[in-house]
Amino acid sequence: MPKPAPPKAQPLQRLLDGDNALAPHEIDALYGLEPVLEPDANHAQLDTDRLIRCPHCAQSYAVRLDLTAGSQQTLTEDCAICCRPLQIAFQVSSSGALRDLHVSRLDGSDT
Repeated sequence: MPKPAPPKAQPLQRLLDGDNALAPHEIDALYGLEPVLEPDANHAQLDTDRLIRCPHCAQSYAVRLDLTAGSQQTLTEDCAICCRPLQIAFQVSSSGALRDLHVSRLDGSDT
């Protein structure tokens, strides 16, 4: 009857024994860190840059949208050009892609 394989050493002991090939989840566990999402080709983007047009001054500029904060989001921020407040509303699909983007004045009008 073959002998069972010995249990794998704990990550700290493996490091002390000179094993420098720990997996990312083992390093996280070793230091008490929360697992980190590392996006790859199979994951949606975490954020995206989009060109928007201010409804007050009609100038365009880029904004960064966080796609991880929910399927329907509304942001209120000042225009980067004229500093007037505007509202950015957008939807994120279940796959994490930006689906809809709408920019308006705070009173809800587009112009």
